[in-house]
Amino acid sequence: MARIDLVDLAHSYGGNDADPASFALKPTSMTWRQGGAYALLGPSGCGKTTLAQHHLRHRAADRAARSLFDGKDVIGAVDAASATSPRCSSSR
Repeated sequence: MARIDLVDLAHSYGGNDADPASFALKPTSMTWRQGGAYALLGPSGCGKTTLAQHHLRHRAADRAARSLFDGKDVIGAVDAASATSPRCSSSR
């Protein structure tokens, strides 16, 4: 059964050395299992988009975080692949 785990994901716009109270996304761990229905709910500014951007790799995590797909670290796999692969570009 497929499973996605986000482990200790956090983000601060002030950088990694910022006061923990100022983090836009406090250290968060979540698990999504195949067949489940999940939603990110919360007030404006609580970190929903930041969490989604981290998971989709549009934003780098400020703290040591892990994103696991079926137990395999996909952040490390993406980082290693991007170091050796040319960047994609669009001519649109």
